[in-house]
Amino acid sequence: REGTLVACGNNSPQLSEVHPQGAKAGADTLRDIDIPAKYIYMLDDMPAGMPYNVGQMYAAFGKAIRVEEPCQPDFATAVSLHRFIDTVRASSEQGNALVVPTI
Repeated sequence: REGTLVACGNNSPQLSEVHPQGAKAGADTLRDIDIPAKYIYMLDDMPAGMPYNVGQMYAAFGKAIRVEEPCQPDFATAVSLHRFIDTVRASSEQGNALVVPTI
């Protein structure tokens, strides 16, 4: 609502390095956004791309098991994604904008 966020990469997010960019509302230029260290779970020498992305996922999953906290993405995230995809498909078929349902 207050700007634009974009995840940029050379391939699918699980296969290549992702670079977040953003711009505040009214700005014409996207700028790189640094990922805060608290969201980086891998060692510094982990190779970029697929090994890093999969490693991040497994590290977050392992942490959730160790501290007995919920892990993201979860089943609700998957349901939301599939509802979004279904709405995009229906919007395309109907030729008009549709509201994406929430859980």
